[in-house]
This record gives sequence, structure tokens and C-alpha cells, in this order.
Amino acid sequence: MSSDDGLEYVDPAQQRPAEDLDPALPNDPPQPENPAENIPAEEPEPPLELPIPPQLGPVQPIPRGRQPYLMAPHYLGPMTVICPHCQALHFDAEKLTRSTRNNPKFGMCCLQGQ
Repeated sequence: MSSDDGLEYVDPAQQRPAEDLDPALPNDPPQPENPAENIPAEEPEPPLELPIPPQLGPVQPIPRGRQPYLMAPHYLGPMTVICPHCQALHFDAEKLTRSTRNNPKFGMCCLQGQ
């Protein structure tokens, strides 16, 4: 019997029994009942001897001059202050001491328009 998709129908009663589907070939050597009989006796390997590192004295604290330099990051804020002469962007902290909030003066960009 065949269906429209090209596959043949096999009646389960006509299928081969499971022992016929056994993957073991008849030419395979018989397996021993106790697998430990098949393993040859081996001598145990001696433990691996690793070199022992030299013993160091007690741990000394690191002197202050040898400690890593940990500096907290600083933040000057946004660059929102514009030089009235050359329109360069600056941080508010870069203003000269004689400048005001309304009339900022800077000495790094154009030397106050000079």
C-alpha cells in the first residue's frame, strides 16, 4: 500500500523483530561477562614530585611610597561657558578671578580678545 506522498506503509505485524536489528555483528569477539577480567594489571605510577617553593618571611606591609596611586576622578562640570571674544568653550572654573558671571574673561584662548 502506498500513499500520495511517496512513502510506503509498513504493517507493524510484518516488521522485523528487535533482535534482527541488533547492531552487533556476528564476527565480533565475545565480550567477557566480567569486564575487570579483560583489563591487564598495571603498576601504580609514583606521585609526581613538584619542587617546593622557598619559604618567604612574614608578609610586610607595602610602604606608602610604593603603594599604587589612587586618585579620585574630578569633574569640572560641562563646558558651557563661551568666551565673548573668540567663542571658545570653557569650564566655569577656568574663568579669571577678575571676571564676572555676566562678563567672563579667560586667559587661555585669546587673552581677552587681544
